[in-house]
Amino acid sequence: MQPNNHMSRVLPLALAASLVGCMPQSGEPGPRAVLVVSSKDYPTKSVADALQSLRTLGPGIDKSRDTIDAGGKQIAHFSQYELAYWYPDNGSSVYGVALIKWVSNLNGPEAASIRDRYFVEVYSQDQSCALCSSVKESLVKHNVSFFSACDHPASSTEYEKVRCGT
Repeated sequence: MQPNNHMSRVLPLALAASLVGCMPQSGEPGPRAVLVVSSKDYPTKSVADALQSLRTLGPGIDKSRDTIDAGGKQIAHFSQYELAYWYPDNGSSVYGVALIKWVSNLNGPEAASIRDRYFVEVYSQDQSCALCSSVKESLVKHNVSFFSACDHPASSTEYEKVRCGT
């Protein structure tokens, strides 16, 4: 049971807000699907291969190495990510798929629900989210099991609910 205090809500909100730089910029649509994959059960290559097999997605762009200028000094923009890739859909900078894995040394009430997981977030323009279906089908075809957080909010963690907008 998670503690019902202010801090249990701060971590997922702060983490979700920090994703903005990796995914479409603020003001753009949130993910239509958040698929959760165990990083203990699947190597990164298995998940990445499933995404790379989709014809509409471009090659993954490694966002975990992005830096920002902080007073003339370049610092890591996404130091909290162990892995952060963006796969653009048909060359879009707004629509596509994000593959994220948080660093394993996260602390806090929600950290255990975020560690050891890949988050596959699907950003799609169409309401029916054909891209969501394609990503799910590709994961299944590549024998990668996942939990669809947005389809099952009652079983989702607080972080997953924030990402799904529920």
